[in-house]
Amino acid sequence: MSQISIKPGPSSKLTPVEQEVTRHFVYLHGLLQLVEQDLMNELKCAATDRSRSLDSVVTELNANVKHVQQLLQEAASAKDPANIDKVEVSTVTEKLLEVEQLCIHLVASDGSTADTSVR
Repeated sequence: MSQISIKPGPSSKLTPVEQEVTRHFVYLHGLLQLVEQDLMNELKCAATDRSRSLDSVVTELNANVKHVQQLLQEAASAKDPANIDKVEVSTVTEKLLEVEQLCIHLVASDGSTADTSVR
């Protein structure tokens, strides 16, 4: 522990015990400030990681939505009698069954969470 100079006020003198307690308090206060700084840094990192994770989920969901939209367009095209000989219906059906396994999450438009997973 480094030496800390403590100057008593004009009307009081600190006893050696009071000086030691004051020095110890100053030392502990410094340690608490260091711990606080470490915790703030960890909190900032956790928030950044969570944000990156959320961005990843949003990107994946947007890709899934586009994929489903494309498949629905393909299925609508296959349903048209004019395309019956141009589109392999079994292939479209297989793709639609694969889409059934995708997770789709609901988020309320006001930003609050909704009951999550819908299949």
